[in-house]
Amino acid sequence: MPFGSAPIPVPVPAPSPSPPTSSAPVDPHAASARALVAHPNQARNPILRHLPKSLRVLFLPELAAGSGADFLTGPGTAVLFLSLAYHLLHPEYVYARVTGMRRGGARRRVMLVKVDCEPHAGALLEVTKLCVLKEFTLLCCRSDLEAAVFLETLRAYETAGPDAIRARGASEYDERLASVLSAVRGVNSTDAAVLSRALGGFRGVVEAGPAERGGCAGVGPRKVGMLEEALGRPFRVR
Repeated sequence: MPFGSAPIPVPVPAPSPSPPTSSAPVDPHAASARALVAHPNQARNPILRHLPKSLRVLFLPELAAGSGADFLTGPGTAVLFLSLAYHLLHPEYVYARVTGMRRGGARRRVMLVKVDCEPHAGALLEVTKLCVLKEFTLLCCRSDLEAAVFLETLRAYETAGPDAIRARGASEYDERLASVLSAVRGVNSTDAAVLSRALGGFRGVVEAGPAERGGCAGVGPRKVGMLEEALGRPFRVR
Protein backbone atom coordinates (compact mmCIF):
# COMPACT_ATOMS: atom_id res chain seq x y z
CA MET A 1 0.00 0.00 0.00
CA PRO A 2 1.56 3.42 -1.03
CA PHE A 3 2.61 5.73 1.78
CA GLY A 4 0.05 8.42 2.60
CA SER A 5 -2.97 6.64 1.09
CA ALA A 6 -6.06 6.04 3.18
CA PRO A 7 -6.26 2.63 4.81
CA ILE A 8 -8.73 0.20 3.29
CA PRO A 9 -11.43 -0.61 5.82
CA VAL A 10 -11.62 -4.30 6.68
CA PRO A 11 -15.13 -5.49 7.50
CA VAL A 12 -15.36 -7.01 10.97
CA PRO A 13 -18.14 -9.56 11.48
CA ALA A 14 -20.65 -8.58 14.09
CA PRO A 15 -20.55 -10.74 17.22
CA SER A 16 -23.22 -13.41 17.39
CA PRO A 17 -25.98 -12.45 19.79
CA SER A 18 -25.98 -14.54 22.94
CA PRO A 19 -29.12 -16.57 23.54
CA PRO A 20 -31.65 -14.67 25.63
CA THR A 21 -31.89 -15.72 29.23
CA SER A 22 -35.38 -16.09 30.54
CA SER A 23 -36.12 -15.00 34.05
CA ALA A 24 -39.66 -16.36 33.93
CA PRO A 25 -40.46 -18.67 36.86
CA VAL A 26 -40.60 -22.39 36.13
CA ASP A 27 -43.57 -24.49 37.20
CA PRO A 28 -42.04 -27.27 39.33
CA HIS A 29 -44.95 -29.64 38.73
CA ALA A 30 -44.61 -29.29 34.98
CA ALA A 31 -40.83 -29.72 35.21
CA SER A 32 -41.21 -32.88 37.31
CA ALA A 33 -42.69 -34.64 34.29
CA ARG A 34 -39.20 -34.73 32.73
CA ALA A 35 -36.87 -34.74 35.76
CA LEU A 36 -36.65 -35.27 39.50
CA VAL A 37 -37.23 -31.78 40.92
CA ALA A 38 -35.38 -30.84 44.10
CA HIS A 39 -35.21 -27.70 46.22
CA PRO A 40 -31.75 -26.07 46.08
CA ASN A 41 -31.27 -26.63 49.83
CA GLN A 42 -31.10 -30.39 49.04
CA ALA A 43 -28.10 -29.97 46.74
CA ARG A 44 -25.71 -31.28 49.43
CA ASN A 45 -27.99 -34.11 50.53
CA PRO A 46 -25.84 -37.28 50.27
CA ILE A 47 -28.75 -39.37 48.99
CA LEU A 48 -28.43 -37.63 45.60
CA ARG A 49 -25.01 -39.24 45.07
CA HIS A 50 -26.68 -42.65 44.95
CA LEU A 51 -29.19 -41.79 42.24
CA PRO A 52 -28.46 -43.30 38.81
CA LYS A 53 -26.78 -40.95 36.35
CA SER A 54 -29.63 -41.51 33.92
CA LEU A 55 -32.02 -39.78 36.34
CA ARG A 56 -31.85 -36.03 35.79
CA VAL A 57 -32.13 -33.81 38.89
CA LEU A 58 -33.43 -30.27 38.45
CA PHE A 59 -32.98 -27.78 41.30
CA LEU A 60 -35.78 -25.20 41.38
CA PRO A 61 -36.19 -22.52 44.10
CA GLU A 62 -39.83 -22.18 42.96
CA LEU A 63 -40.50 -25.44 44.79
CA ALA A 64 -40.60 -23.57 48.11
CA ALA A 65 -43.28 -21.18 46.91
CA GLY A 66 -45.26 -24.02 45.37
CA SER A 67 -45.80 -27.20 47.35
CA GLY A 68 -43.05 -26.50 49.90
CA ALA A 69 -41.64 -30.00 49.35
CA ASP A 70 -38.01 -31.13 49.20
CA PHE A 71 -38.55 -33.27 46.09
CA LEU A 72 -41.13 -33.79 43.38
CA THR A 73 -40.77 -37.29 41.95
CA GLY A 74 -43.52 -36.48 39.46
CA PRO A 75 -46.42 -34.08 38.95
CA GLY A 76 -48.50 -35.97 41.49
CA THR A 77 -46.01 -36.81 44.26
CA ALA A 78 -44.34 -34.39 46.71
CA VAL A 79 -41.68 -35.72 49.10
CA LEU A 80 -40.48 -34.29 52.41
CA PHE A 81 -37.13 -35.69 53.62
CA LEU A 82 -36.41 -36.01 57.35
CA SER A 83 -33.40 -37.32 59.26
CA LEU A 84 -34.61 -38.85 62.53
CA ALA A 85 -31.36 -37.82 64.25
CA TYR A 86 -32.01 -34.21 63.21
CA HIS A 87 -35.60 -34.53 64.43
CA LEU A 88 -34.39 -35.44 67.93
CA LEU A 89 -32.29 -32.26 68.01
CA HIS A 90 -34.92 -30.00 66.42
CA PRO A 91 -38.38 -31.54 67.02
CA GLU A 92 -40.17 -28.36 65.90
CA TYR A 93 -38.69 -28.59 62.38
CA VAL A 94 -40.95 -31.29 60.99
CA TYR A 95 -44.12 -29.65 62.34
CA ALA A 96 -43.23 -26.36 60.64
CA ARG A 97 -42.43 -28.17 57.38
CA VAL A 98 -45.62 -30.21 57.39
CA THR A 99 -47.73 -27.14 58.15
CA GLY A 100 -46.09 -25.19 55.33
CA MET A 101 -46.29 -28.03 52.82
CA ARG A 102 -49.28 -27.42 50.60
CA ARG A 103 -50.82 -30.00 48.33
CA GLY A 104 -50.57 -27.76 45.28
CA GLY A 105 -50.77 -30.04 42.27
CA ALA A 106 -49.55 -33.12 44.17
CA ARG A 107 -52.12 -35.79 44.97
CA ARG A 108 -49.70 -37.70 47.20
CA ARG A 109 -47.56 -36.34 50.00
CA VAL A 110 -44.74 -38.60 51.16
CA MET A 111 -42.47 -38.26 54.20
CA LEU A 112 -39.18 -40.06 53.58
CA VAL A 113 -37.57 -40.67 56.97
CA LYS A 114 -33.98 -41.81 57.40
CA VAL A 115 -33.74 -43.82 60.62
CA ASP A 116 -30.21 -42.84 61.64
CA CYS A 117 -30.34 -42.86 65.44
CA GLU A 118 -30.73 -45.31 68.30
CA PRO A 119 -33.04 -45.72 70.12
CA HIS A 120 -35.51 -44.65 67.45
CA ALA A 121 -38.86 -46.17 68.52
CA GLY A 122 -40.19 -43.11 70.38
CA ALA A 123 -39.23 -40.58 67.71
CA LEU A 124 -40.53 -42.79 64.92
CA LEU A 125 -43.84 -43.25 66.71
CA GLU A 126 -44.21 -39.46 66.98
CA VAL A 127 -43.49 -39.01 63.27
CA THR A 128 -45.92 -41.83 62.40
CA LYS A 129 -48.74 -40.14 64.32
CA LEU A 130 -48.01 -36.86 62.56
CA CYS A 131 -48.17 -38.58 59.16
CA VAL A 132 -51.53 -40.16 60.01
CA LEU A 133 -53.00 -36.84 61.17
CA LYS A 134 -51.68 -34.85 58.19
CA GLU A 135 -52.36 -37.56 55.58
CA PHE A 136 -48.76 -38.29 54.61
CA THR A 137 -47.45 -41.62 53.35
CA LEU A 138 -44.53 -42.65 55.57
CA LEU A 139 -41.49 -44.37 54.05
CA CYS A 140 -38.58 -45.35 56.31
CA CYS A 141 -35.03 -46.13 55.24
CA ARG A 142 -31.80 -47.00 56.98
CA SER A 143 -29.22 -45.60 54.55
CA ASP A 144 -28.68 -42.91 51.92
CA LEU A 145 -28.65 -45.61 49.25
CA GLU A 146 -32.04 -46.94 50.36
CA ALA A 147 -33.47 -43.40 50.40
CA ALA A 148 -32.24 -42.89 46.83
CA VAL A 149 -33.88 -46.17 45.80
CA PHE A 150 -37.18 -44.92 47.21
CA LEU A 151 -36.93 -41.67 45.22
CA GLU A 152 -36.02 -43.59 42.07
CA THR A 153 -38.93 -46.02 42.59
CA LEU A 154 -41.45 -43.25 43.23
CA ARG A 155 -40.23 -41.58 40.06
CA ALA A 156 -40.45 -44.79 38.02
CA TYR A 157 -43.98 -45.63 39.20
CA GLU A 158 -45.40 -42.10 38.96
CA THR A 159 -47.37 -42.86 35.80
CA ALA A 160 -47.45 -46.65 36.08
CA GLY A 161 -50.79 -48.41 35.85
CA PRO A 162 -52.13 -51.17 38.11
CA ASP A 163 -50.38 -53.82 36.00
CA ALA A 164 -47.04 -52.61 37.37
CA ILE A 165 -47.82 -53.96 40.85
CA ARG A 166 -50.05 -56.86 39.82
CA ALA A 167 -48.70 -60.22 40.90
CA ARG A 168 -46.91 -62.19 38.22
CA GLY A 169 -46.15 -65.86 38.08
CA ALA A 170 -42.68 -66.53 39.44
CA SER A 171 -40.16 -68.43 37.34
CA GLU A 172 -38.56 -71.65 38.55
CA TYR A 173 -35.33 -69.75 39.23
CA ASP A 174 -37.14 -67.13 41.33
CA GLU A 175 -38.89 -69.82 43.36
CA ARG A 176 -35.66 -71.71 44.01
CA LEU A 177 -33.81 -68.51 44.92
CA ALA A 178 -36.59 -67.47 47.31
CA SER A 179 -36.48 -70.93 48.88
CA VAL A 180 -32.71 -70.71 49.44
CA LEU A 181 -32.55 -67.16 50.81
CA SER A 182 -35.69 -67.44 52.95
CA ALA A 183 -34.01 -70.34 54.74
CA VAL A 184 -31.97 -67.61 56.47
CA ARG A 185 -33.74 -66.55 59.64
CA GLY A 186 -35.58 -63.22 59.22
CA VAL A 187 -35.38 -63.18 55.41
CA ASN A 188 -38.66 -63.72 53.56
CA SER A 189 -39.51 -64.28 49.90
CA THR A 190 -40.09 -60.56 49.33
CA ASP A 191 -36.60 -59.77 50.66
CA ALA A 192 -35.19 -62.48 48.38
CA ALA A 193 -36.86 -60.91 45.32
CA VAL A 194 -35.61 -57.41 46.25
CA LEU A 195 -32.05 -58.65 46.83
CA SER A 196 -32.01 -60.61 43.58
CA ARG A 197 -33.37 -57.72 41.53
CA ALA A 198 -31.01 -55.14 43.06
CA LEU A 199 -27.83 -57.23 43.13
CA GLY A 200 -28.22 -59.33 39.98
CA GLY A 201 -29.29 -62.79 41.12
CA PHE A 202 -27.89 -65.26 43.63
CA ARG A 203 -24.26 -64.70 42.66
CA GLY A 204 -24.64 -60.96 43.15
CA VAL A 205 -26.22 -61.50 46.57
CA VAL A 206 -23.36 -63.78 47.65
CA GLU A 207 -20.58 -61.51 46.37
CA ALA A 208 -22.13 -58.26 47.66
CA GLY A 209 -20.87 -56.65 50.82
CA PRO A 210 -22.97 -55.73 53.87
CA ALA A 211 -23.38 -52.12 52.69
CA GLU A 212 -24.77 -53.19 49.32
CA ARG A 213 -27.20 -55.67 50.89
CA GLY A 214 -28.24 -53.10 53.48
CA GLY A 215 -29.02 -50.60 50.72
CA CYS A 216 -31.85 -52.79 49.43
CA ALA A 217 -35.33 -51.69 50.47
CA GLY A 218 -36.61 -53.58 53.51
CA VAL A 219 -33.26 -55.20 54.36
CA GLY A 220 -32.13 -53.74 57.67
CA PRO A 221 -29.01 -54.38 59.79
CA ARG A 222 -30.50 -57.48 61.45
CA LYS A 223 -31.22 -59.20 58.14
CA VAL A 224 -27.84 -58.14 56.77
CA GLY A 225 -26.17 -59.74 59.79
CA MET A 226 -28.14 -62.95 59.34
CA LEU A 227 -27.23 -63.11 55.65
CA GLU A 228 -23.57 -62.40 56.41
CA GLU A 229 -23.50 -65.22 58.95
CA ALA A 230 -25.30 -67.70 56.68
CA LEU A 231 -23.42 -66.91 53.46
CA GLY A 232 -20.06 -66.87 55.25
CA ARG A 233 -20.37 -70.54 56.19
CA PRO A 234 -19.07 -73.35 53.94
CA PHE A 235 -21.79 -74.85 51.72
CA ARG A 236 -22.52 -78.51 52.32
CA VAL A 237 -24.12 -80.81 49.74
CA ARG A 238 -26.57 -83.21 51.32
